[in-house]
Amino acid sequence: MIVQKWEYTWLQAERKGMFSSEIIPISINGLAIPQKWKGLGPHAILNQLGEAGWELVASNAMMGGDPVYLLGWVFILKRPKSTPS
Repeated sequence: MIVQKWEYTWLQAERKGMFSSEIIPISINGLAIPQKWKGLGPHAILNQLGEAGWELVASNAMMGGDPVYLLGWVFILKRPKSTPS
């Protein structure tokens, strides 16, 4: 029996400010957003990741501040891991 193995990535996006509805992608896997994605919103980046075989499996809201408010989101994606030939 062959067990499917997965690889994972995550995209972090934050609100521009406490009262802003603008969402800005901050990092992917904890690293700066690649130049090719600068200026794109999270929706466009998630679509590009989907075209590359990544599937969104979870999202988590990040809360903080005083009073508590929504800071942003973390999107977790997976895709089948390539097996060496």
